[in-house]
Amino acid sequence: MILVTADRGWDVAVYYRAMQALRVGLDPYAVGLARQYAANAAVLQTYTYVYPPITLLVLRIFNFLPLWLAAGLYWIAYVAGCAGIAWAAVQCFRPQDRFAMQFLIPLAIFFPGLLSGGVIMSGNIAYIFYGAILPAAVLGYKRNCWRWFYLAVFLAAGCKAPLLTLLAIPLLAGKRQGRSSAAVAAGGLGLFAVQSWIWPVQFSEYLTGVSLQFKFNADFGLSPAGSLGLYLYRHGLPYSSLTTAVFLVYAGLLFATLYYFSTLYHRSRITPETWLPVLLVGTILLNPRILEYDLHAVALPMMLIVLRAVCGRVKAGMAVAFAVLFILALDLCGVSSEGWDRLRGMLVLVAVLGCGLHSLMMEVRQTFPAAESIVPSPEPLPEIA
Repeated sequence: MILVTADRGWDVAVYYRAMQALRVGLDPYAVGLARQYAANAAVLQTYTYVYPPITLLVLRIFNFLPLWLAAGLYWIAYVAGCAGIAWAAVQCFRPQDRFAMQFLIPLAIFFPGLLSGGVIMSGNIAYIFYGAILPAAVLGYKRNCWRWFYLAVFLAAGCKAPLLTLLAIPLLAGKRQGRSSAAVAAGGLGLFAVQSWIWPVQFSEYLTGVSLQFKFNADFGLSPAGSLGLYLYRHGLPYSSLTTAVFLVYAGLLFATLYYFSTLYHRSRITPETWLPVLLVGTILLNPRILEYDLHAVALPMMLIVLRAVCGRVKAGMAVAFAVLFILALDLCGVSSEGWDRLRGMLVLVAVLGCGLHSLMMEVRQTFPAAESIVPSPEPLPEIA
């Protein structure tokens, strides 16, 4: 396919194989399962189409177009999505951030999640979704107009249901968005569930393909729950129940923490430029299965958090910055493994979030005296002779 080679566009190649199967009247899920079983028998890894059946309608539309036009439209949308992600992050910059961040913006392309990696060359559709969702979130918090954000998340959830966790953004940054967020969440989950009735065979094959991603490829992602699942999987232990319980515990604690700071943000104790980068990074951690492109979507906010911590001479931030540089040096020297790659991605994400939460606490402490000064101090009572 156009602009797909061994070292780029590997996710686009998966989409293209599914399109080819549809073009000749085959079931892309059945073809993908056969490919997965064959690769596993040969002790190889392969990735196949593991998106819900409703997405096949879009692939059929693309099949009506000439290949060059379909590829051109997709890559244009892809580049626009990457630009949208960067633009949304730039809106969080303060004047004092802009000089340093202008040098760090290009680095975000090559260091997703403050780590080395070429995932941006994959062509994964997540970049298009994030490129629509994050700018819509900026529009939402600036104008309290969230309709475009909800539309973008709903469409994205039709392809990637875990992106519904992004509905935490209007809940924590908007005003009175609880009902709207709940309605979109219910709609997204309903859209996912109804496919089992409309396309029962293909939906069952899709779920089997997803399970084989874990069983054959150990593709648990970079979240804390995913890292635990990978550890249990490699030691031959059951992982589903324990990882689910661990995720519910830390996700609940994280959401409660973000909600606490959200109340302070709405009371103007925290500025939007400080709150939003931390909120974006925290929201990504609410995803039970974080992948490299999810980290890439918040690479600039992560850089911004670390930069502010270093400029503020916060010891924790300086330690995180040093650790990231050390990890990059090890990677460039070739000291790396797949398990280490996933673990360090999770550790860096959690550490940066910790720096961000610390920066919020520092800002709250700085604004506390100012908040009290609004209340006039009582005049001293006259002395009684």
